[in-house]
Amino acid sequence: MTTRHGLIFLILILAASLIAAVIIFVGGITNFAETSDETSDAQLRNRRYAAKPEVIREFLSENIPGISTYGRRWRLISTTATDANLLTVIKAEVPVVIFTDDLELRLQAQAETTIVSIRSASRIGQGDWGENRRHILQVLELLDREFAQNGNR
Repeated sequence: MTTRHGLIFLILILAASLIAAVIIFVGGITNFAETSDETSDAQLRNRRYAAKPEVIREFLSENIPGISTYGRRWRLISTTATDANLLTVIKAEVPVVIFTDDLELRLQAQAETTIVSIRSASRIGQGDWGENRRHILQVLELLDREFAQNGNR
């Protein structure tokens, strides 16, 4: 390698390191994503649907195994409801190449509606390059198509 090529290579390595450090210190890399009522990301806001938790639970139980990432199907792990169906927790595993992410959906009954909150987290590593956010958006798109009516989100 010539001196010129070595200098270019060194500059590229330094630039990549600087970009990675900025992203990490600014908080741009995480290994999870979650919905919230307070998030500035409108796509990741909790949803409110005019349906009972048991209806949404049944829909998700039937449809989660049909979702796939990189050609591999998601796995429904458990569905747990409280006695009065006020809170239902659904857990699933999402295969990502050679890793597995954990997905948790919480269905909270409130009056005549259900509030849906979702968290997706990588089991290992410090960053996911937006993969967990994409998992959540896949589920929300499915739910919005089925349950969102006249802006009921």
